[in-house]
Amino acid sequence: MPLVKKLPGLRKYVQSRTVKVVGGTHFDGISEMWFDDLQAVQKLLGAPEWEQARRDAENFLDVKSVTRILTEEYVAFG
Repeated sequence: MPLVKKLPGLRKYVQSRTVKVVGGTHFDGISEMWFDDLQAVQKLLGAPEWEQARRDAENFLDVKSVTRILTEEYVAFG
């Protein structure tokens, strides 16, 4: 978490931890990183803070099974 807090352009960080698996593949959880726009993400990917956090993630993640998905939020209601 301390490394994630240092990431430039990161507006919000959410960890959702698995409490129950119902079918499918088991994951311990997911994390969401929120940025203002795609340009902020692209800038982050070139930052030394990102490289440091990425290397640290290898200590506790199965990096071969990590999936990264860039999305754009669409609020249907609420």
